[in-house]
Amino acid sequence: MITLFIDNSITTNKLVNTTGNQVTNFYKPTIILDDKKKYELRLVSASIVYCVPNITSKNNKLVYKTSDNVTHTFLFDSGLYSLDDINLQIALFTMKLANGNDMGLLSFSPDQATSKIYVTFSSANTSIDCSQSTVMQTLGFPIDMDNDGNSNSNGIIGNFSYKNGMVKSTQKAYLNPIQSFLVQTNITTGNYLGSDPSSIIASIPINVLPGSTIQYTPVHPIRTLINVKHIYDLTITLLDQFGNMIDMGTNNGDNVAEDFSLCLSITELTDSSL
Repeated sequence: MITLFIDNSITTNKLVNTTGNQVTNFYKPTIILDDKKKYELRLVSASIVYCVPNITSKNNKLVYKTSDNVTHTFLFDSGLYSLDDINLQIALFTMKLANGNDMGLLSFSPDQATSKIYVTFSSANTSIDCSQSTVMQTLGFPIDMDNDGNSNSNGIIGNFSYKNGMVKSTQKAYLNPIQSFLVQTNITTGNYLGSDPSSIIASIPINVLPGSTIQYTPVHPIRTLINVKHIYDLTITLLDQFGNMIDMGTNNGDNVAEDFSLCLSITELTDSSL
């Protein structure tokens, strides 16, 4: 058995090339497997810090107008936010506008039964421009909705004379898009026990709070065939539960990375292991 350790936090090692959700190990000397034998790759254990951002530069803008008819634009830093986190950042920003006083312009709260979001405007004639506020789509507010939930409007919602200052999203919020991590490699082709060909060697459930570390040891590892005999490099990619590349924001200059380390094993297949 050959044991491999993958760690994307090792940025000083020239044999490791990391991006936000991917790491490549280059092996010198090359790992050479017997041409006449078959081998499988298994995940032995994994440690992943759960910090996949739900807000990046793609959806971090909030454009709102205060009662004095002044428009303000707030940009969230990339990160993994709860509604409380969002409310805190808005409060801090509005306090700066008011020289340290809490203006209390708006806040978000959940509707637990429907997974939708309420936004409450505490001051009259304050509003949000959903057509420009990309964070509002993450919270379930379409770009063209009005206070009554109708579409094909200009996307302005707020505390107007005919409303009580509370508006409910028409769609579910998308604050927790990642339910599990799929681990993909570049040297496997599929589960040799009969499943459809796949380069996925593990599915790791997310069972911790944001910012915590997932410690995972599979009870029944996925057993996948290795499709090469000379292993020059091994690339590990983290995907979401649908097989999509996880957006860590690194391509948008957000400098967010998912810290993870894996222990893998290469094992020769024998008749008794089938």
